[in-house]
Amino acid sequence: MSKHLIFKKLEDETYGEKIGSYEGAKDDSSANRSHLQSEPQASHFLMPEGADEDTCVLVLVLEVLEVVGVEAQVEKWTKEDEADLFEDPVDVSWTHVPAVSAVQAVAYAPEHYAAIVDANLVIAKAAAAQLRAIQNALSSAKSFGEAIMNEFTVENITLGITADVMTGTVRKNMSEVIMALQTGSLYDAIIEAKLIPAIQKDAKYITDARLLSFVNKIETKLGITLSTTL
Repeated sequence: MSKHLIFKKLEDETYGEKIGSYEGAKDDSSANRSHLQSEPQASHFLMPEGADEDTCVLVLVLEVLEVVGVEAQVEKWTKEDEADLFEDPVDVSWTHVPAVSAVQAVAYAPEHYAAIVDANLVIAKAAAAQLRAIQNALSSAKSFGEAIMNEFTVENITLGITADVMTGTVRKNMSEVIMALQTGSLYDAIIEAKLIPAIQKDAKYITDARLLSFVNKIETKLGITLSTTL
């Protein structure tokens, strides 16, 4: 079912604060809604499929720059040539005037977001934000993978891997782990490290103790429980 968000309409036709929402077809008539929630005082925005409410509000509403004091007013209903009522008369011929608090936002940043935003742009912004988050996470995982492999390589050199002529053997036996780290697949790297068979291990470079330490470093990066065994 479609959903509409209701915003105050500012003098320059941009969106003010969100003041309501409803599901179903567009209904901005004052015959069915309060004075401030109907045209021309309000703008009714149809949420596009795939966009969430918070994203729509973030994109559409201009940033509040300052908050100033105003005179507080109680909720009332008004009608020409009639005294104001302070209880709902349940009569659409009366205009509803919501209560106003003693503090109200009145200044907005004109450059915060584009003033005119269509449904496609809302989805595009949400999709772009999600894509950036994925790209950043992948880049971070790859950088971590490269760092941990460099650390492993330096340790191997210190242990004498070159003199032992074991560089090629260790690289082949660790190939699945290395590939997982190069692609940023940290969970896969943990699995591959734990699956290295005994025949591919040795007493110096690929040991259970070193592999467990290797796995624990990845688990720490991921923020998950540390393994105590392979």
